[in-house]
Amino acid sequence: MQFKGLDTKNWQKLKKITKSKRCHICYYRLSKTGIFLYNKEKEDTTHIKCFNCLTVYNTSFGITDLGIPREVGHSWD
Repeated sequence: MQFKGLDTKNWQKLKKITKSKRCHICYYRLSKTGIFLYNKEKEDTTHIKCFNCLTVYNTSFGITDLGIPREVGHSWD
């Protein structure tokens, strides 16, 4: 999907986050695993989603939806 209006403040903030930050859950670089989420009602990008662990971040790099960690724990028989 192609976005319209790439010069908005939200787009600039999210682009800066993807270039310099890592995911809190899986610690992968968001420049490689980040997907921009577009809000059709606001007609702007509002969040970034890490497609490795499905964690969603807002423009201030706060977690809005917690993803799935790779290893939750070990079970012993």
